[in-house]
Amino acid sequence: MITVDWQAVEILFRMSFAPELSKRGMAMGHLADDNLVDVVLEGGPADLPPERRLLKTVAAGERVKIEHYGGYEHFERQTGADPADDGPIAFRWTMRTRIAE
Repeated sequence: MITVDWQAVEILFRMSFAPELSKRGMAMGHLADDNLVDVVLEGGPADLPPERRLLKTVAAGERVKIEHYGGYEHFERQTGADPADDGPIAFRWTMRTRIAE
């Protein structure tokens, strides 16, 4: 059986796909919780588990991309979503791409 450290995967994902991290000079392992916001992913595949729809991401991020069944599900921040508001920021599904081999 393979055990996956989802927290490590999420950090690597953010480091790979969130250019604002490099702009701020943040290195892996140095992500402060105050730079992260709660996010809820809306739409997309029906078989995307509820626990994968709630995550933390960089406050300045406009897009989230998660791996799912041989591809990536892309989500974009809803207009008007403010990290200062209580509750998670909604990101809406926009498309799916396949993983290049």
